[in-house]
Amino acid sequence: MCAIGHRLVESGRSALFMNVGGRVLTNGELEHHQNTDKRVKKTESHIEQGRIPRRTDRIRRGQRRNLKPKPPRSKNWTLEQYGDWEQHDHQLRERILPIDEGDRRRALKQAAFRTAATKPSTDRPVQTTVDGAGKVVSVSSGLCVVEIDGVRLQCRVRSGLTAAETSFTNVVAVGDQVIMSGDGSGGGIIEQVLPRSSILARPDVFNSHRRQVMAANVDQLLIVSSWREPHFWPELVDRCVIAAQLSGLMPVVCINKIDLAEDMQELDDAILPYEMLGHLVVKTSAATGGGIDVLREILQGSTTALAGMSGTGKSSLISAVQPGLDLRVAEVGGSGE
Repeated sequence: MCAIGHRLVESGRSALFMNVGGRVLTNGELEHHQNTDKRVKKTESHIEQGRIPRRTDRIRRGQRRNLKPKPPRSKNWTLEQYGDWEQHDHQLRERILPIDEGDRRRALKQAAFRTAATKPSTDRPVQTTVDGAGKVVSVSSGLCVVEIDGVRLQCRVRSGLTAAETSFTNVVAVGDQVIMSGDGSGGGIIEQVLPRSSILARPDVFNSHRRQVMAANVDQLLIVSSWREPHFWPELVDRCVIAAQLSGLMPVVCINKIDLAEDMQELDDAILPYEMLGHLVVKTSAATGGGIDVLREILQGSTTALAGMSGTGKSSLISAVQPGLDLRVAEVGGSGE
């Protein structure tokens, strides 16, 4: 072993050695150290010339970017900034449901719907074939009940039958006349929806440019509103009347619970504008039976859709007009006011 420049011949091969710190470096390690020194010197030269920013400068610039002042939040909120504060513009309580609560309720609804549709009936004939035309009497998510020859069957819509190329969001609605075929398991498949004579629709909640069909092939719209419990709401009646006229239906305004009226003159004054516009108005009381005969004559021979707030007595009126339906009714709670 010797200093730089000396050669050591061993086993027929020569190698260049360097004695540094008591350790001998080969010519490959020596070349690596020399290249490293060159790169360090080159980087320092670029930093001095300003061609490469120092790492500390980049960190400082990033810190300065994050420390930019943000406008303070407003703390002087007053009710005057938002105008008149109406109590009905905000919700006093918010119902919070689990994430899967909606799916669970839909599954329960479909199961109950399926059980009611497939439950054998003692007063209806048993039908072995379901091919033909029928009327849709109930619609649920993905399923519907079709009445054909007096028998109600649970059906599903054929996958190729969609409302994508129409202005509506649903392909099947209550009142539709449909062509159906059997599915081999006692149910049916809706193959075609026949042309509709009339449509009662409303703007879709999520797609305002499209409409949701509420009912099809109906002749008139019975708008039920109670005079008390809950109180008469003329704005809602006006909207229903306009919707019926836009859909080509005859609006029929029914004021129920007239037995709770303290002043009949006040009631007559409230319904006078509808009578002056030529709309048919009927005053009824499901509790006393007043006006039920007149309402029965109006509904006779026509396909009618019902509209109205909850608690106005729609089920009670239908049970009074056609006894034996056994519709569920309940007392109006305090929130009905």
